[in-house]
This record gives sequence, structure tokens and C-alpha cells, in this order.
Amino acid sequence: MLELYHADMSTCAAKVRCLLAEKGLAWEGRMLNLRAGDQHTPEFLALNPKAVIPVLVHDGVVVTESNIIMEYIEDAFPQGVSLMPANPLSRARVRAWMQRLDAGLHFDIAVLSIAVVIRSQLMAVHGTPEALDAYYAAIPDPKLRAIYQEVVPLGVRAPAFRASLDAWRKAMEAVEAALSGSAFLVGDSPTLADFAILPYVRRLEDLQMLQLWDDLSLGRPWLAHMKDTAGYQQGIVEFLNPDALALMQAEGEKAARDLLRRRDEP
Repeated sequence: MLELYHADMSTCAAKVRCLLAEKGLAWEGRMLNLRAGDQHTPEFLALNPKAVIPVLVHDGVVVTESNIIMEYIEDAFPQGVSLMPANPLSRARVRAWMQRLDAGLHFDIAVLSIAVVIRSQLMAVHGTPEALDAYYAAIPDPKLRAIYQEVVPLGVRAPAFRASLDAWRKAMEAVEAALSGSAFLVGDSPTLADFAILPYVRRLEDLQMLQLWDDLSLGRPWLAHMKDTAGYQQGIVEFLNPDALALMQAEGEKAARDLLRRRDEP
């Protein structure tokens, strides 16, 4: 039995759901409300003391960290479509893309999301400075806690926002370079790398950040193909929260206009 602790709009949970769908695996979901702080309950902390999703439980065995979960699923369920190449060098390239997310890009998408939209959600749920401070205090990771404390008050004016936006600009340049030589990030068929990065590109799209980089092709044929996959449809589209998505797009459009205006100022 596969159980997945996840949240509807979470990028790192979405990539695991994409893989489960591509592999055709049945699973049971345990949905968490991250804005309300479900990840800080004693029950969840017993599964993952880091207080982050996703968490996979396979026949009672707990697996954490989204990229590790993806490789675990690929190894534990080799039947059906294979999303890791047979060639050792290609496998290393897949892992390099996934490691790039772990090394900073996942954190950077969190910064962008907090600055553009999560801040307003948190302020709605935790309506006083004292309540927000209590929410921050429950975040075990001091780096992430500091980001919330910096970015929630300042939004897109926070220095961390600009640094994270620049990091994703460089990442999209790398995506474009990789796709100049093949249909997918590693070779001519989808791999774990494509499904690992897909939810993040979708998040940039929803945050209206892609329009800032109109000089890049942004892998549009790749993105169109990936959106046709079962992984995307069942792992991302089926879990889109209409209210959260509308808020994300509206706040993202305002942020993008502000950023474009400041970019074009003499």
C-alpha cells in the first residue's frame, strides 16, 4: 500500500504525484493544509521531523524528500514505463537535474511563492503579528524560518525575492540549452528529470514570472508535450485548487507588472 502525505498545490508533492500517475500506481492521499500548519502537528512530525511534505509510506516504511521518493518509486516498481535511462552517463545527468532542484531551486521557488501569494494567505489565516510569529516559530528549518520572516512583510521588494528570481532565470537558460540538443532534458524520452522540474515551471507560469523572460523560448514545445502526459494531468491538473490558483495568478500579474515597470525605468 502506498500512502502519500501531500498538499494540493505543493510543487514537491506534485512531482511525486506525476511519477505515480506515469507508473500507473494506485495510492492513497493524506492531504495537509500547510497554511493552517498541519505539518507542525505531533502526528506529522513523527513521520517527518523536518515538517515538510511529501512523505511516502510504503507498507509501513516511511520515505521522505521528494527526489529520493521519486527514485525509490522508480526502483521499487520497475514495471511499466521506465523513467531512468539505462546508460550510466544519462542516469548521472538525470540526477544532476534533480540535485540542482535540491541544491537551491526548490528553495528559490518557495521564496517566489511566499513573496507573491503565500504571504497574503498567511496573513488571512494568522491575522495578527503574534499569530504570524507563532507560525514562524514552529518552522524547524532556521533558513526557511528566516525567509518567511523577511519575505512575508516585504513581498517582491524583499532582497531574497530578487536573488531567487535570478536563480530561476539561470535555470530556465539551462533548460533552454538542454532542449536545444534533445526533445527532453536528458535524451529523446521523458525521464525523472522532466517530471521533477515540471511542477516548478508550471508554478513560474502561474506566478506570471515567465513573461519577464520573453527573450527565452522557455522550452515551450517541451512544456506542451509534458502537459499532455498522464503525469501532468493526474499529478498536477487534478489537484489544482481553483481559489488558490486564481489568487496566485492575480497576485502574480500585479507582481509582474511592478517588476516590468521597474525594469523599464531609466
